[in-house]
Amino acid sequence: MLIKDGLRDLYLAHVQEKHAMYLGALDETGLDQVIIASGQYQKVFADDLFYPFRSNVYFREWVPIEKRTDCFILISRGEPPLLCLNNAEDIWHTAGEELPDGWERAFQVKLFETHQDLQALIGPENTKVAYIGLDNEFNLSKDQINPARLLTYVNFHRRFKSDYEHACMREASRIGAYAHEAVRKRFLAGGCSELDLMQVFIRAANCAETELPYSCVSCLNEHGAILHYFDLDTKPPEHCLSYLIDAGVKVNNYPSDISRTYAFDSQSEFAQLIAALDAKQQELVGAVKVGMPGTDLEALARYKVAEVLEAFDIIKISPEEADETRVIDKFYVHTFGHYLGVNLHDLGRQLVNPQGERRKPSERSYFQDHEFTADFTGSMVITVEPGIYFIPGHMKALKAHEHGAMVNWNRVEEFMPYGGIRVEDNIILHKDGSVENMTRQAFASLE
Repeated sequence: MLIKDGLRDLYLAHVQEKHAMYLGALDETGLDQVIIASGQYQKVFADDLFYPFRSNVYFREWVPIEKRTDCFILISRGEPPLLCLNNAEDIWHTAGEELPDGWERAFQVKLFETHQDLQALIGPENTKVAYIGLDNEFNLSKDQINPARLLTYVNFHRRFKSDYEHACMREASRIGAYAHEAVRKRFLAGGCSELDLMQVFIRAANCAETELPYSCVSCLNEHGAILHYFDLDTKPPEHCLSYLIDAGVKVNNYPSDISRTYAFDSQSEFAQLIAALDAKQQELVGAVKVGMPGTDLEALARYKVAEVLEAFDIIKISPEEADETRVIDKFYVHTFGHYLGVNLHDLGRQLVNPQGERRKPSERSYFQDHEFTADFTGSMVITVEPGIYFIPGHMKALKAHEHGAMVNWNRVEEFMPYGGIRVEDNIILHKDGSVENMTRQAFASLE
């Protein structure tokens, strides 16, 4: 947990902003009250074990508490936010997390032991109550649980990050960069397995694996072509060529999401390919503007990745042709990035307004359901993460396709053993239009 001079005041202001936003949601939906649950332990099917607990994202953006189950925040008209903390004795788990001293001033705080203690605060006959959470502890009707109109309004406004949220993600970037640098040095020393390198990251970040914001992607050689690669080898490869790591840390529930790729031989052509994509990634970051549709940055990302492929003679066609024929889709297989917040992939990337109108993705989008189509707004935090991958199945399908002749297959074969490249930074687009690259600044501070 990050506790620094001045952060408490930012936190108190953050809660005030959240409260005003939820009061606006009550007006929008005609509700009188919203209950936000932290959640409960979830049991593994047909077993007596439980999954590691992580509180509901709508709860943990209010409070830096992630490991305290069965707690609630109540938002009611004409009242300050009420934080209800379960105080029942639990002999099986460590004591529930507490807010740092002074931070509780953001709420009215109530300790309780049973749901009956809270029922009077909710009212058994009140139908103008909505509940946000996985479990329905108060026997509310089905249409009161996670109503779409309410969540759409909240998700739209969650794109506007507070100064407190920015501060937390800056610190997460700093710690994440430190851990990434530790991994880079260990990789270049040689003799490591994928599991070894992941453990270097965890030790440097000083956290447990279950405390990471997402499972660490730790890929040596051809495994870099698997975007979500989690089945880590425990033995070093015979020949070490490349390493791709996608890993972050959390501070007060807010994550960093950083990807880097390294060549074991710094003089290799793959090292040059990494440097070329890295340069294009920074051009993409520099192109981000307030009011810019996400589709514009997506189109630019596709073009810049194709420029790299053309420059390295991997494709025999222009970037425009690579996009038009969709040859680029076989090498660049995800979108430019996503919103970043307590949700690693914050929601609402296609919302035009809080009423739920959506902007359709472009026809050439590779993953239309995931494409970022909304306009960029001041104070938002996003990732920018272009990639180039040599995925065996994709390469085989492209080679057999009518556009297969547009690819230099000898060059593809040269790069296949390296797997792929991803370069990912986390940026703040400020209200004045300036772009703060938290990731690059964090790495620079290490120097």
